[in-house]
Amino acid sequence: MDKLPYIDADDTLELNSVILLVILSVLGKNRNSKPVLNFEKIQCLFYLIKNPSKINNILLANDRQEIFIESKITYTIESQSINVDILYSRSKLKTIIKNLAIYGFLDVYSDDSNEIRYCSSEKGEMFLKQIGTPYVKTISSIANKIKPLATQSAQKTIKSINKLLAGQI
Repeated sequence: MDKLPYIDADDTLELNSVILLVILSVLGKNRNSKPVLNFEKIQCLFYLIKNPSKINNILLANDRQEIFIESKITYTIESQSINVDILYSRSKLKTIIKNLAIYGFLDVYSDDSNEIRYCSSEKGEMFLKQIGTPYVKTISSIANKIKPLATQSAQKTIKSINKLLAGQI
């Protein structure tokens, strides 16, 4: 008898697609409506949203103010884990991005330096409004609170995350 594969409920394509759509919706554009999220920034922000217990340490390491995050969110097994797959696995995030593109939930822009920037499309925004679950509202709230990290370089955020994981923060 073959064993069935174990699928972590927190790691399904559908759930991760919703999380990414929230990130693109809330953090995808600056106040001038200019797209700001490149692939590396998305990786950092996605990692932090999935691991909210690490957010305040990263904010403080980048001279930003701490934020209030409910303990029921930060003290989950997943949030306490040191799983960094999404931070370094480009293929996993590419799959999620492709999924959003298939449904028309993604807008992609190229700037003057030919760097690709991502944000949610109008169709993606409408879809997100229709979901409106407490989980999506919580993810949106956390994304709003980490806006300062979306404006800085991905390299700076990754450096802080690496220091945190190495126990230097």
